[in-house]
Amino acid sequence: MLRSATTAFVLALSLSAVAAEARAWDRDVSRELHLDVQTHLAVGYAVRFGDEDEALAEPYLRMGRLRTRLTLDGAGWTMFQVDVAGGEPRVLDAVAALTPSHDLTIRFGRFKVPISADFLIPLPNHPLTSRPLLVRHAPRRRLGADANARFRMGPARLDLNLGLFAENQTVHTDHGKLLAARAALTWGHAFGVHVGYGQIVFSDNEVNPATGGRPEPYDHVLDLALTYEDEHILSHVEALMVFDGPNHARCWGATTMAGYTFGDREGPLAVQPVLSYDLWRGALETEHRMGGGLNLQLAASRVILRLDYEAVLREERLGHATMFEVQVSF
Repeated sequence: MLRSATTAFVLALSLSAVAAEARAWDRDVSRELHLDVQTHLAVGYAVRFGDEDEALAEPYLRMGRLRTRLTLDGAGWTMFQVDVAGGEPRVLDAVAALTPSHDLTIRFGRFKVPISADFLIPLPNHPLTSRPLLVRHAPRRRLGADANARFRMGPARLDLNLGLFAENQTVHTDHGKLLAARAALTWGHAFGVHVGYGQIVFSDNEVNPATGGRPEPYDHVLDLALTYEDEHILSHVEALMVFDGPNHARCWGATTMAGYTFGDREGPLAVQPVLSYDLWRGALETEHRMGGGLNLQLAASRVILRLDYEAVLREERLGHATMFEVQVSF
């Protein structure tokens, strides 16, 4: 584990050096063409232990990302993002987008499926080191295409997404495509309501006789979320319903997260305490996770020192984890 973490850390530093060189060329190539390069590095040390187990302490690399985006005004943009947190480089996003108008974007490639509200939060902007339990069971990144239309009505904005994505990458046979739809209403740039839905279409095999469920579990889902975020207050409540769990089970999960920022996040120093609670009720077991964190945000949040704690209860087995992490973005 230490060797893989060290390898990933070295790769992340290499990407950071590449990004630093690219930053020298990060500029407007012309009045219409713009290049943006970003690097995000998050390294930490975790201590985990259970009821009877000895404590396990280990370093980790949660994020080592290089992101480039090239925008052509009035036409579209391309975005490519690679991460080395797993010990070797892997492509997260490779997207080409057309923007026929200011309020319409059409995307092609590999990118996030617009279903889970929490998963759509960029990882560098997430206030905790761990995403909610329900995110594990929602479709995440896949090959596909979608369209996003935006409608503005005074202080309100409505975003509508409709897309078609490849089947689950863990299944090597074609059982249809994933249809994903999302509606998100934002009021006053703070309060938000999110509805995401996914379902398999163009499939000739709706049910797998061997398991009594769909050939691709966790592809028929409904996600609901209420959010509020301003300069100081952070609140996120989300629920995910899975209709195609194993043996026709209907699994569901919920999460709630709240935080408050003391100071200015764009200033030299800000402090953000965060509390969270997660529940996942699966086909075979139920899992609870309670936690919290303290984020020390420095230099306009380009450097974040995190101290997180989690307690996980799974079928009467209790585990604990404490993480100290340093995140740097430039």
